[in-house]
Amino acid sequence: HLSREEIARYQWQQIRKLVDFAYAKIPFYRRKYDEAGIRPEHIRTIADFKRLPCVTKQEIIAMITHLAFYSGWPTAASARSFIGRRRRRLSLRSCR
Repeated sequence: HLSREEIARYQWQQIRKLVDFAYAKIPFYRRKYDEAGIRPEHIRTIADFKRLPCVTKQEIIAMITHLAFYSGWPTAASARSFIGRRRRRLSLRSCR
């Protein structure tokens, strides 16, 4: 079994990978981070992580709708429906 410290270290490594991937591969997140003046290398602590810009449900719907258009998803309404059906699984931090 892993110690709490080992688990925390592993979780932090995974968070860093996710932030790096989002910045490098997903234009939406690169733009959000750039607008906030944050680059992945700035994220060194949990306090830094909390400074990442918040993403609203409306922004996610807009992003999926945009992707749906380019990927051949039948309609934008399908994208909104996709998010709506999963709202219980989509856990968003409050943007307030």
